[in-house]
Amino acid sequence: MVANLQKAGVEVMPYINTRMWDTSTKSFIDERAVADVVRFMHRIIPTRDYDGHVFATMCPAAPKWQDKIASICDELVNAYGVGGIYLNQLSAPSLDELCLSRHEHLPGGGNYWARGHWQMLDKIKKRMPDKNRFFTSEHFAESYINQVDGFLVWMCFAENTIPFAQAVYGGRTVFWGRSFGSYWEENNKLMEDRTGEGFYSKLADILINNIQLGWIYAWIMEEGYEKKRAFVRDLAHLYDAALKDASLDGQFIKPPKVTGLGNHLKVVWVQRRNVNMEVPPVAVAAWNISDGGFKILAINVSRRYRNSIWNSPAGNHRHRHCRSKQRRHRMAAPGRWGLPPILSACPSNRTRRLFCH
Repeated sequence: MVANLQKAGVEVMPYINTRMWDTSTKSFIDERAVADVVRFMHRIIPTRDYDGHVFATMCPAAPKWQDKIASICDELVNAYGVGGIYLNQLSAPSLDELCLSRHEHLPGGGNYWARGHWQMLDKIKKRMPDKNRFFTSEHFAESYINQVDGFLVWMCFAENTIPFAQAVYGGRTVFWGRSFGSYWEENNKLMEDRTGEGFYSKLADILINNIQLGWIYAWIMEEGYEKKRAFVRDLAHLYDAALKDASLDGQFIKPPKVTGLGNHLKVVWVQRRNVNMEVPPVAVAAWNISDGGFKILAINVSRRYRNSIWNSPAGNHRHRHCRSKQRRHRMAAPGRWGLPPILSACPSNRTRRLFCH
């Protein structure tokens, strides 16, 4: 199965949990895993219930738990040939104050939580056949950036956010994915999104924050969502053809000022609950690129054409000789052109429009 998917161009990245162990499994009992669980004061064991199964949090400093995870990764890569592994809950949770003194650390606070995961990751990578295997985890944690290749962004969004981590660490690691699965309600019907502007703006917000596309569930393939499906496809093609080099190797910079767009859109972004947002009708981002120029991404997420006036990002250290110059553009709404417009400018201020059908 893995080989067939890889031949079709699909990279296989299975999920494993590096933090919790199902207490009802035979392996938990036979391997006496209870000795390595996290314990709070008064020997309380923190647990989580998932679909009726009780999971215990394991101590990352425990050598047996480190070896357990390393052996699972070893089997997935060397027996099944996967290209990467998603290490769930490694980077997402904050540390738990373990108060059991026989673990490989002093009781209470300390650096054992991160250090234990570093040791675990070292053991995992020593079992890899080559350096071409990648590892990702849930949410961003700076302490693991030296060993984790990508971080699932998932639920991190709000109005007027500043993508500080992406600006600092873009190219050093990969930020990817925002969950769109929660468009499903409990009765298995899609939540109402009559205009599509909520979906379009949430998807575009991924790219303008220097995040790779994803985590879109299978509902996108259902009948009636052809325009949304086409928008996802077009953004994916655009990223691959024109943005990947800037995102991975360029310098993420403050975008140019855009005026003349009209009022912000009032939209609803869905993530376990409805989140009311006010977003600009055109999403904008910019990167310095290696040849001394810069790229500007502009995505119209509204239902109509938008006229805009641009000021190119001039005056930064890579192209001080450029003068800021206003330019007028007319942008189509999603679905009216094949790919959304991307504007690319070189130091001489020549601006051209790419991928506009």
